[in-house]
Amino acid sequence: MLEVASPEAQERDVDASRAVPVDAASRIHDVDVLRGAALFGVLMMNLVDGFRVPYPLRFPLPPDPSWINRATQNVLAVVLQGKAMTMFSLLFGAGMCIFYERAQARGAAPTPLLGRRLLVLLAFGLAHMMLLWNGDVLTSYAVSGLIALPLIRRRPAILLATAVALLAGRAFILWLWPTIVPPSGGASAEHYRDALAIYGSGSYLDVLKFRASEVWYFESRFSLLEVPTEVSNFLIGACIWRAGILRHVERYRRPLLWVALIGIVVGAGYAIFRLTPAGMAWTPRPQGEIFRAATSAILRVFTLGYGALLLLLLHRPMTRAALLRIAPLGQMAFTNYLSHSFLFTTLFYGYAFGLLTKLGVASASVLGVAVYIGQCILSTYWLRWFRFGPFEWVWRCLTYGKLQPMRR
Repeated sequence: MLEVASPEAQERDVDASRAVPVDAASRIHDVDVLRGAALFGVLMMNLVDGFRVPYPLRFPLPPDPSWINRATQNVLAVVLQGKAMTMFSLLFGAGMCIFYERAQARGAAPTPLLGRRLLVLLAFGLAHMMLLWNGDVLTSYAVSGLIALPLIRRRPAILLATAVALLAGRAFILWLWPTIVPPSGGASAEHYRDALAIYGSGSYLDVLKFRASEVWYFESRFSLLEVPTEVSNFLIGACIWRAGILRHVERYRRPLLWVALIGIVVGAGYAIFRLTPAGMAWTPRPQGEIFRAATSAILRVFTLGYGALLLLLLHRPMTRAALLRIAPLGQMAFTNYLSHSFLFTTLFYGYAFGLLTKLGVASASVLGVAVYIGQCILSTYWLRWFRFGPFEWVWRCLTYGKLQPMRR
């Protein structure tokens, strides 16, 4: 969700004495397309598993009796679950690296400037989590970004090695001390029943009180456990940028082809296997977090396969024009992400339309596709008149400490 600029813009001498935000002409459209594509997956999975029903934490929901809902859920699990948010994290890391390089090239102090940008994001995230929706990622992104900040200027090899070490270290710690994981089973089931009652029929004040306790006892622990994973993703994204892959796609065409082929085949094959009865019953050794770490690695391979395929398609004339249509969504990803929470909490929570648990997965998916198309149209028209999305503009103003031009 960080703004990015082209290599040509980085070399341009424009007011080198101070840091200025990226203008529209110097954006990297490829990154906007990747972010717009990731936003679709984030929208669909949050809608199906976070807004349509209370965020389930470690409580697995029973299979839906409707075959079309089960089929839709399985398709989403194979195609989107985990991949979209991972791609978002990778792009966030790449965006941090680009922001740092631009600030440095223009004579600003990059670390304080990017640190202030992340602190502003932290304030947004805390407000979003407490006032709107407990599935917020902005808070953990900001915290993870501040941790990753001292590392993003390191060589790609160091970034990659650190990312792998973080994932391995997290798995090892949780394997040694599994009790630090928030409770599952009966405690989680009881929490889920309470969430159904409060979110389904409570007033806004009731929801605020319940969410505060929920965030304190459950969400904060999950978020802390995910920080090493997110820092790892950010460092991998920075590594991809520092290696020049996003800037020189044609130079890396053959490796990208292999990444796309291996990532999608291996990742999709594993995801499909895990949905079969044999896959659900299969428990390899060693068990627990070591197995989850291996699954997480396969998830990243799958995500990189998606990203490589999109980059290759973006450099084919026949497909580039079509994919560029979702670039405005990526350019306004911050605004579009927050608007999901405004829209869907209004639709599903009891203090408004009260549709919680009343839509099946298939119906919710149709709603998600419609919202995505609508946001694509609105983002395109908005950016014809304005330079940034509304929340992007506020974020910029607070980052640079002064009002930024909004209208084109």
